[in-house]
Amino acid sequence: PPQTFDFNYTEVSKGDRELECHAKGVYPRPVLTLSEQTASSSNFHVIPKVNVTTHQNSETQYFEATLRHTPHQSSHAGTIFECKLEIPQTNYIRRKRIKIFFPSKVQNE
Repeated sequence: PPQTFDFNYTEVSKGDRELECHAKGVYPRPVLTLSEQTASSSNFHVIPKVNVTTHQNSETQYFEATLRHTPHQSSHAGTIFECKLEIPQTNYIRRKRIKIFFPSKVQNE
């Protein structure tokens, strides 16, 4: 399992917000995916072409992966974003969710 696994929604500049999912201390190389569920849907849908960077620590051989995504300004209240961490060749899957109540308020789940 990862040493740390975090999922945050922050304001990076005035009016611009970013979702960031970060896993550290993972082996083998993890896979991060981002999905969303709108208030009008009961299913999560994978968001394609999300920026994910992964690098391996040369001393420990563990991986660190970061997923970053700027959601559309039109994300409505009730939208839930989910970051999923999978470790290939294992049964390990972990999810973290963030729900947007209003464009400026979120709840980590």
